[in-house]
Amino acid sequence: VLWSFLRFWGFRLERAGGDLRITAGLLTRTSATIPRRRIQVIAVHESVLRRLMDRCSVRVKTAGGAADQHDRAGASWFAPILPRARLPALLEAVRPGLDPESVSWRPLTTRARNRMIRRGLLTGCLLWLILGVTVRQWWAAAAGAPLPLLLAWMEYRAWRAARFSVEAASVRVRTGALDRRTLTTFDDRMQVITVRRSPLDLLKRIASVRVDAAGAGLPDRAIE
Repeated sequence: VLWSFLRFWGFRLERAGGDLRITAGLLTRTSATIPRRRIQVIAVHESVLRRLMDRCSVRVKTAGGAADQHDRAGASWFAPILPRARLPALLEAVRPGLDPESVSWRPLTTRARNRMIRRGLLTGCLLWLILGVTVRQWWAAAAGAPLPLLLAWMEYRAWRAARFSVEAASVRVRTGALDRRTLTTFDDRMQVITVRRSPLDLLKRIASVRVDAAGAGLPDRAIE
């Protein structure tokens, strides 16, 4: 709490022409300028506590790498916390026309769900086997028995929470059942689009798609 108080004292995020300027700090005053044209990815973070308080935080990823001062500032505290109702205005200032309320989210397919659940079951069985072999006690086997079902349930929850959208010259990905993150990049910022298919993916007619924007990658998600 003390660290946040000292670091974010007098926090201001202002628009200066085509740039966004951040100023904050009590003992050490820090100022950073983020050119809007260099913003590659916008990340909105909504944890459980933030959602209960109707709050969120926003980070940005800019071209040029994390060595730049403005890149570190945007990744760490572009908007440390703000009311959810003020998010549309902030996104409009970063990228005109970027309205979070008008997104047509698409869920992952049932084939992706089945693959994720199988992955959880297999991982849980492997961990259960390792636990039983290393400990060699009945209580270890009993304690590890729920692992496959627990990991499968977690994968199912991740599948239900995952969404994606490809519209309005942007690509958006939402992940996290509890710790929700929404990542957005744009058609004119994409550098590499990678499609990966394992032999099992070919059989199930699914694929993993990854979008990279100047080194700021969006998470892989199985999309039919």
